[in-house]
Amino acid sequence: MPVETLTYAALGARLTISPNAARSLVRRLRLPRSLSDDGKAMVSVDLTEIRHKRRPSREAGNVALAAKIIALQGRSRDSKQQQRVTGPISSVSAPIG
Repeated sequence: MPVETLTYAALGARLTISPNAARSLVRRLRLPRSLSDDGKAMVSVDLTEIRHKRRPSREAGNVALAAKIIALQGRSRDSKQQQRVTGPISSVSAPIG
């Protein structure tokens, strides 16, 4: 398969990831790197051999987490209001007998 020499930015554009993510991927896969004349890192890579899938964004997880937080805050408010109405649990006296 054809081996291409790409910068981190170009590799990131091909894989639809950021240049920093491309750099991490190159390090993780231990792909050969060299410096170009202008000082940029060049990566020798065969794109057909890389099986990279983008991870789903964290946004979906953040929405679910925010919904859980709101629900718990509502429960907390409800229990505090109930304590104000009935008084604290420690002040309730039980008959001794």
